[in-house]
Amino acid sequence: MEYRALGRSGLRVSVLTMGTMTFGGTGAFADVGSTDVEEAERQVDMCLDAGINLIDTADVYSSGLAEEILGQVLRGRRDRVLVATKVRMGMGRGPNDSGLSRHHIISGCEASLRRLGTDHIDLYQVHEWDGQTPLEETLHALDDLVRSGKVRYVGVSNYTSWQLMKALGIAGRLDLAPLVSQQIYYSLQAREAEYELIPLAVDQGLGVLIWSPLAGGLLSGKYRRGQEAPPGSRQLTDWGEPPVYDQERLYDTVEVLVKIAEQHGVSAAQVALAYTLAKPAITSLVASLFVDDVADHVEREHYPAERPGTALPLPVAITEGVKTASLTILVYLIALPFVLFAGAGFVIFFVATAWLLGREYFELAAMRFRNPAEAKAMRKENAATVFTAGLIIAAFVSIPIVNLATPLFGMAFMVHMHKRLSGRRPEMIEPGRKTRVPVI
Repeated sequence: MEYRALGRSGLRVSVLTMGTMTFGGTGAFADVGSTDVEEAERQVDMCLDAGINLIDTADVYSSGLAEEILGQVLRGRRDRVLVATKVRMGMGRGPNDSGLSRHHIISGCEASLRRLGTDHIDLYQVHEWDGQTPLEETLHALDDLVRSGKVRYVGVSNYTSWQLMKALGIAGRLDLAPLVSQQIYYSLQAREAEYELIPLAVDQGLGVLIWSPLAGGLLSGKYRRGQEAPPGSRQLTDWGEPPVYDQERLYDTVEVLVKIAEQHGVSAAQVALAYTLAKPAITSLVASLFVDDVADHVEREHYPAERPGTALPLPVAITEGVKTASLTILVYLIALPFVLFAGAGFVIFFVATAWLLGREYFELAAMRFRNPAEAKAMRKENAATVFTAGLIIAAFVSIPIVNLATPLFGMAFMVHMHKRLSGRRPEMIEPGRKTRVPVI
């Protein structure tokens, strides 16, 4: 699993985030899905095994039931994941049960902490703009939660560019807890975020979390022009999230996705996710694992069976092979003079060193009979000479060995290129484990 920094913070999150909108499935959220505790635990297990370390929820999902289920599932392993939740939407019928006032933010945070069964929230996001509450009040409340330790980082969700820039400016001017991320809708089906929100994130160093990166399953390849949608599908019906303004253009996009996916032996969903992840500032994609809609998103789309790579076209393979062979020959020709020089140099220095050592030996032998004290001193000097000569010999022996190994390095490089030209297989984790590293 790949991990990326969340904006300019030191927090690193997985490129896939588990969404929990389907947890509970009560009220209006019943149209999205209904995931009970048992199924939620299975999905969380799957995500943890895959290396996903961020789970996103909201207090409004099934009126708090999603947070309660997540809290139950994470009991005893809360420290293994980061939890993100949101505040803003109505949680009751009272006049102060919604919005981004200090009252609702603080009381909403404390209620989320109780439902989640934790003492802190890793990323607390304001769910939507509140035009009735001054931004200073909202940002001061978030700052107080950070200073109290109940919240680690703060971010926004579904803000327009001017709203986000205004919030960033006020937080900076008042030296309040910085906003580290924005959560937005962005996919191949809707690329409006590329006009302002993505450039803003790049400029201001914000992390970007993407909700519904598969457009609610529309980009999974299951929805095709002229074909009946899978039974129980919520898309292209009365459910309007995310919105589809041009259905024909959507079908055109899906057809291109399916064609590219078939050429590379992957799914349309993988192509769509890879496209979005490659965009600037994108930190993580939030995806629910609702089996009936997103088609076992992790298990099948992100844990593909081991498959062989796709070979390059023959003309390209031949061209690359010629380039590789030419490079190897060139390197060897460049190294050849050094090999010859090293061989000649080795002979010269070996003879010179042998003569030097021989002279010292005979002088030392003759001196023993004349002056033993001087002979002892000479022996020490001779030891230094022998050591120096040994270093010289070792150096000039190693030079031809290294240079003669050049063709071997060239052959190894060609083998590497051969594997590359023959295609590559997705990396897997240690043998014996069933879970594979997600391929995106």
